[in-house]
Amino acid sequence: MLTTLKYTFILMVVLLESQDITALPRLLAGNNLDDDSDEENSRPVIPWNYRADKGPHKWGQMFPYQCAGSMQSPIAIQTINTKRKEWAPLELNGYGDTDGKRMTLTNLGTTGGLIVGSDAIHEADEGTVVDDDIDNGGDVDKDYGDECYYVHADGDDDGDDDGYNDDGDVDDDVELMLEGNYTIRGGGLGGTYVADQVHFHWGFSNEQGSEHVLDRRKYPAEMHIVHHEQSLIGDSIFHTPGGVAAIGVFIEIGEKNDAFEKLVKHLKEIKFKDESQLVTEPIRLTELFPKNRSQFYRYIGSLTTPPCYEVVTWTVLKQPITISREQMSALRGVFETTRHAYVYRTETPILLQNNFRPAQSINGRDVYRCGF
Repeated sequence: MLTTLKYTFILMVVLLESQDITALPRLLAGNNLDDDSDEENSRPVIPWNYRADKGPHKWGQMFPYQCAGSMQSPIAIQTINTKRKEWAPLELNGYGDTDGKRMTLTNLGTTGGLIVGSDAIHEADEGTVVDDDIDNGGDVDKDYGDECYYVHADGDDDGDDDGYNDDGDVDDDVELMLEGNYTIRGGGLGGTYVADQVHFHWGFSNEQGSEHVLDRRKYPAEMHIVHHEQSLIGDSIFHTPGGVAAIGVFIEIGEKNDAFEKLVKHLKEIKFKDESQLVTEPIRLTELFPKNRSQFYRYIGSLTTPPCYEVVTWTVLKQPITISREQMSALRGVFETTRHAYVYRTETPILLQNNFRPAQSINGRDVYRCGF
């Protein structure tokens, strides 16, 4: 019988243009890009998971300088306790086009976390590198207009919708790890942020699975789109308040989601750990968003996985997206186990479910709402 454990899984969508992706597996594994780096520059890797032994309730002890902070994520949002803000539109550049872009769906298996690799944020496997000198904080406190969402139809990022940057380069060009193409700005953010990856959290049942809780409601799943501030590279992302911007989208059970189906149909090809598959049918990232993107919540928090750095500006959309029961079942049907281990029974097959962190204390932080 298959054993279902509260074990972590992050199903990641990586958007790429370059054919040379040899660095990606090492980034996903939490390794340095430079295989010849000396021991003096290396840092310890601490394994963690979502089970009782090294799960969320132990992270504060395992990572006391990060996961035991006062600005942790996720949180339980109570609309009645939020403060209204009016910000300039949240601009999504490049999210609405597919020209020259690729998406690769990857089953990371085992523990999945966020770690800096070279020039962007990426998922780490098998543990988390620890850095004890990370700054906390961040502040969002500016009033702007009364619109909170805007998306350019093409990929340009200079606001003129001509498909080019001011320096003449085609905006749709995508480098490895998404640098400089899928970007967000405005909406009260303190700069321009580059999208690195999309991942999902879900539960064993429909009564839980989302990381954030909205007005006491837990959703079956939640999608995160993670970005880094475009001027930052390497560890500086985690040393800078506001170095990361994440968008959270609730997922509920309802009508079939045609855009999500483009990912679901590949799940059988990445059913086991370390398997990747190119998404053959182009997806506009805006297709994975709800129709109403003008209403959202905003607060300053952390990564929701170790090392839980408190440098994240969170934007949690109010309106959820829907996927069908069948699509949710497909998501719950992938394994933490490798295909080799499954076939030869060298490990007990483990389904990847309940990969979410419980809501953390708000500790007096301001939580804002925009657009309503």
